[in-house]
Amino acid sequence: MITISSLKLHQGQSRIFREMIEADVKYNVIKASRQFGKSILFKQILLNYAINNKNYMVAYITPSYKLSRIFHRELINLLPEQIFTSNKSELNITFANNSIIRFYSGESPNSMRGPSNDVVFIDEFSFMDGSEVWPAIKPTMNAKKNSKCFIASTPFGKNMFYDLYQRGVSNVIVTGK
Repeated sequence: MITISSLKLHQGQSRIFREMIEADVKYNVIKASRQFGKSILFKQILLNYAINNKNYMVAYITPSYKLSRIFHRELINLLPEQIFTSNKSELNITFANNSIIRFYSGESPNSMRGPSNDVVFIDEFSFMDGSEVWPAIKPTMNAKKNSKCFIASTPFGKNMFYDLYQRGVSNVIVTGK
């Protein structure tokens, strides 16, 4: 397994990384405090999937277009140039193994509709309109048999993130909205 050595994970992140990579669970929800390093953890996990699997489609969703641009730039700055190409206007990274990471903004849920995804990352879901984002992205995982979804956020009221987290705590399978 290839990981990016410049993305150093602390003990808590490392434990979550191992559990999420090894677990055969479709929906993974992380509730963590501000400055825990959720985004760094997500970058390491999504790069793990994109670099170590051929032809993988990976979606990375942030609350704003500005954050999507920042994370796209940060990721391309971490990677050796010979293993990827980047399209800054479309906010995607294509790897030599044909895997692609596409960046989306929670501000434009309709842009997420369409391509099927092997892995979806929703970063800071509490700060998005879950009633718009979830119905747009969830069907993109249905076409792929072993797709996974990673959702992380700092809690911010009782919203879609809160509901998904509570379902996980009570072992309720997410099927509907």
